[in-house]
Amino acid sequence: MRILYIHGFKSTGNALKAQILKKKFENVFSPTIPIVPNEAILFLEAEMVENKFDLVIGSSLGGFFALALHKKFGAKTILINPSLTPWESLKNQVGNHKHFESTETFDWKAEYNQQLKMIDYQSENQVVKENKLFFFLSTDDELLDHSKIPDLFPNAHIKYFDKAGHQFTAFSRTIFDINKILQDA
Repeated sequence: MRILYIHGFKSTGNALKAQILKKKFENVFSPTIPIVPNEAILFLEAEMVENKFDLVIGSSLGGFFALALHKKFGAKTILINPSLTPWESLKNQVGNHKHFESTETFDWKAEYNQQLKMIDYQSENQVVKENKLFFFLSTDDELLDHSKIPDLFPNAHIKYFDKAGHQFTAFSRTIFDINKILQDA
């Protein structure tokens, strides 16, 4: 079973969630995706075609990309505290940032938010297979409001976690669920 993990904003392919996944599962690919959204989605789509992942997991901004991949490829997908409208949640992030896991910096440009909006627009009419869509949501996410997700995806699988925050510190508690999702036909 092959897993693709997509990190969030300011994170890298060496994020703690990726490290946990690699300890628990054999075939986990967790690249540091390009900062430029158009480059990131093209890179991820190419990886999906080449590797035919059984499960895609995306956290925050990575959840946005994971949902776009789900719409195009129909793979089982777990969205962890996803930013479904990142062009809104990142509009005040224009400027220079440092990655959480390294000393490297990057610039987030206003045009990147427009690229995210266009990626969403391009995938708008694609099919969501809600039976293959799983949400792991923090009840105390301090950055994103997940209250509309049950209405937007009424037939998706949604699991709530207390005291996990936006960083989703409850991730190690999801390994059983991830394993079950992988094993279910």
